[in-house]
Amino acid sequence: GIQLLEDSAMMGQCWPADCDVLEMQLILQEELQDSDVTQGASMILERATRTDIEATVEQLASIKVQEWSQLKALVSAILAKAFSQPDDAQRYATLLKSLQARYPSFPPEGANPKPRTFKSELLNRIQDEYGRSFQPTTDTGPTADAQPQWPDA
Repeated sequence: GIQLLEDSAMMGQCWPADCDVLEMQLILQEELQDSDVTQGASMILERATRTDIEATVEQLASIKVQEWSQLKALVSAILAKAFSQPDDAQRYATLLKSLQARYPSFPPEGANPKPRTFKSELLNRIQDEYGRSFQPTTDTGPTADAQPQWPDA
């Protein structure tokens, strides 16, 4: 799996935001699982409150994504943290923008001729979340055929 190693000589001598980014290193197994990517990203984001945005970008970018499912897991982990901290929306927007070009693209799938990228997965996930947020509901829950009710003018 993933482990975060901390340089014991550096820890306790400075705030992580003041320490070199190399203080934290990801040690990855050759066969990385989606859950390892999620766990690693979550660990980095938990520490992000004590580090600057550039350090967080570098740490997240150090996760070696080799499969589409791993990239999806990474985007999901980052968005889950971002949605849980709406007061830090600007910080997460900056983080996500900085990460766009840091991961590989993957070949197109199905009828879509475009490559699958960090940005495309991010947009898909945000659209899905937006759609869930505004889905019409009834007393028993969401309905697929419900139409918005507009007040009479």
